Amino acid sequence: MGSSLDWQPKEGAGDFEVATLKVPLDHREPGGEQIGLAVIRRRAADPARRIGSLVFVSGGPAFPGVTLLPAHYPFLPAEVRERFDVIGFDPRGAGESTPVQGFSSMQELGEFFGDLPLPFPVTEKEQRLWIDKFTAFAQIVRERNEKLLPHISSADIARDMDLLRQAVGEDTLNYLGVSFGSLPGITYANLFPDRVRSMALDATIDPVDWFTDDRDPTLNATLRLGFDVSAARGVDRFLTLGGEAGPKACAFAAEDAQATRAKFRTMLERLRERPVTLATPKGPQTVTYPIVIANLWVTLYQIGYWQAEAEILQEIWLATERPEEEGPLETKLDVLESPAGTELPPLFAAPPEWSIAFLGGDTPNPSDPQSWFAQGEIAERRSGGMGSVVNWGSVACAAWTPSENRYIGPWDRPTAAPILLIGTVGDPGTSYEATVELAGRLADARLLTVDGEGHSAFYNPNPHVAAALGAYFADGVLPEPGASVPPAHHPFPS
Repeated sequence: MGSSLDWQPKEGAGDFEVATLKVPLDHREPGGEQIGLAVIRRRAADPARRIGSLVFVSGGPAFPGVTLLPAHYPFLPAEVRERFDVIGFDPRGAGESTPVQGFSSMQELGEFFGDLPLPFPVTEKEQRLWIDKFTAFAQIVRERNEKLLPHISSADIARDMDLLRQAVGEDTLNYLGVSFGSLPGITYANLFPDRVRSMALDATIDPVDWFTDDRDPTLNATLRLGFDVSAARGVDRFLTLGGEAGPKACAFAAEDAQATRAKFRTMLERLRERPVTLATPKGPQTVTYPIVIANLWVTLYQIGYWQAEAEILQEIWLATERPEEEGPLETKLDVLESPAGTELPPLFAAPPEWSIAFLGGDTPNPSDPQSWFAQGEIAERRSGGMGSVVNWGSVACAAWTPSENRYIGPWDRPTAAPILLIGTVGDPGTSYEATVELAGRLADARLLTVDGEGHSAFYNPNPHVAAALGAYFADGVLPEPGASVPPAHHPFPS
């Protein structure tokens, strides 16, 4: 059985091809209204050894695969690239698929949020502005996407994936999902357990706390899942490992790990009292407490950027020590951008209406936006600044009703093949403990532990993981029970 899609070369993307798959708006009415699903493919590099097609989803929520697959493709294991047609797609509601549309242009979106304190609010006045603004934002998105929104959920995406599997001529599914990409995978495995040939999930999210509020209905989904706790642990590991490595390897290091953590706390206290300005090659840049927190959070995901982030923090530290009357501190660094490089797969932020449609459609949250004040206090107490950045990013969910289509379990349906789970002990995004719990929750799963830092083994390429994935996808060979691999390298190499 061959592909039923009309593949065309993707302009400016080398060997990649694109197509559009028609899927039902409502899977309960397969013959009803159809929407478009943008699909991208790169054929197996070794056609003589080709096994089939593999669907790859590298994060989210609502990350467009048509954009990301060309950038992420080089970081897939060689065995996967050589033996599989690798396929990505823009999930319904995002990208070049039928999208959720909140505003007519990025300019209109920017004007709507123009007076919003970014990247998160600190004072009560700012927090009230956030609540009002995101409540209005949610209302706009709901009114303009009334037909589409009830049909955006991980279950809808999983059903789309099954139609995609059929469209590319496969009897069973091969799937690799990273971070939020684990949710459609987990859902697919329990909706279509007999159609799983191979499935690997890296940096997973707990489906019980994601799809239900059974454990704590007073918390929004991001706090219920402990994303803030994972982020705070990541900060602690960053400072501890940097302090242990010393100033030669970590520019921000003090005498030892304890002193480095104390130095960071002091810097944040100073920034709460007074932002600082640095003279950079791009002009004056004002650095605030929220900016430092949010930039560090993003940087923690990829340990290849940790040394550069330490250099930025040291420049900010020096600026906080500088008397205000002496003017901006001159620096060669761009302190408002996360460190960038071509050696690591890029992270990508989806427009807010795409991500909130997915988050709101999948997860139950408190319906009173005023409850975010109390939730913020809980998050701040247990996770410091990371609690605030995580909490306030989800306030639009108060105005959302979860999709009736979403799948909420059971999660232990026996699959035709075992599922491979990959968890990183020091993951600052999705917790390692959640992956361990998922290994026990699924009917047949094997956990491979990465004894290191960073969000996922994909965003932090590891040759040991690549070898395990290659053996699993090609031949169905699983790691030994309890297997653990070391990190590829230290975040602060000397």
